[in-house]
Amino acid sequence: MTALAGVIPVQIGGETSNIEVVRHVPGVGTALDDFVIEAKWGDKNIRVLNPISLLASKLELAATVSQDGRNDVLHLKILVPCVRAFLETILEQVEQQAIPARDWLGLANQALKLTTDHRARRIGEKHQINWPDILPLKAINQSRDEKIRTFRLQQLEQGYRKSKGISI
Repeated sequence: MTALAGVIPVQIGGETSNIEVVRHVPGVGTALDDFVIEAKWGDKNIRVLNPISLLASKLELAATVSQDGRNDVLHLKILVPCVRAFLETILEQVEQQAIPARDWLGLANQALKLTTDHRARRIGEKHQINWPDILPLKAINQSRDEKIRTFRLQQLEQGYRKSKGISI
């Protein structure tokens, strides 16, 4: 369901895989530069979607495309611990004062918004996905950053409670 521009076959740990080059990702929009992580792979610089953007895409596909022969729901279940680890890694950088708290807050609010709307709740209930597990609650609770503590009190505790019975 993506606008596939090409496929690059690669060997990773003895396994054959593909890197898909796309022009558009459902649920993410057209400004993909805002949603990527740059990394080094061998001697190449590559750009991949961050896990929260991939979550947005998979939510869109799970909600709008027949899942016959597709794995979008399975991918959503896999993304829960992936997004949690991603958010925890970024929060560690905030705690080390390597990046501003607002960078983490933007990502966390994006994840919160994606997983508390009606569509996500319906998908979660139907497929037994516990969306609050997507957040690194232990790390959030242990944060020394004032903005992160405020997020916990105002956004998390109130946000999930307001979202129709989801509790953290």
